[in-house]
Amino acid sequence: MGKAGFWEEFESLQQQECKQLYSRKEGQKPENRNKNRYKNILPFDHTRVILRDTDPGIPGSDYINANLITSEEDVGVEAKTYIATQGCLPSNIADFWWMVWQENTRVIVMTTKEVERSKNKCCRYWPEEGSSKEYGRMTLRNVSENSNNDYILREFLVSKDDQPERKIYHYHFTFPPGRAVRDRLPCFVNESYAVGDIEVVFPEFTQGQIRVVGDLETPE
Repeated sequence: MGKAGFWEEFESLQQQECKQLYSRKEGQKPENRNKNRYKNILPFDHTRVILRDTDPGIPGSDYINANLITSEEDVGVEAKTYIATQGCLPSNIADFWWMVWQENTRVIVMTTKEVERSKNKCCRYWPEEGSSKEYGRMTLRNVSENSNNDYILREFLVSKDDQPERKIYHYHFTFPPGRAVRDRLPCFVNESYAVGDIEVVFPEFTQGQIRVVGDLETPE
């Protein structure tokens, strides 16, 4: 079986399993369809991130394609919660930063380039180094950028109204498309532990919404 045939069978089996186990009705609603980068990668209804303090008069205003993930091995008061979400679209950058603020996220891990193999994977959702930009009700300042062989580390300051600024670390992995993230995770884990990660947002995710390591290429 060729690579294309393998991915087709893998995707088909995975979609069948997801449909049988968990519903994904919110992402299928007409008002939310354009908010999904891929029509077949939708958040599970029972674990999706629900945006709060949005306009109830606008259908779908509480929707973002993102799931909360808690490891079964990580239980208790101090359990870490992760957020898996898609690469940003131009239309939902403001929602993305609203989610980051709402969930008190302090570390963001981006595992894709903006463009890979001539395909748009994630639009830029941050300003240039040394500048600021408003995204909806949020203001983001890019304080600094430093790079090594594995990733670019950016330091952001995000603010909302007159509330104190929050520091956010943005790890942008730059290895070749399709390379397994697990091969490079140790360099991230060591550094993120030093800054005390609480939640992590993955702004590009793989099929099925539960894998956070491995090949992050979307099957074609």
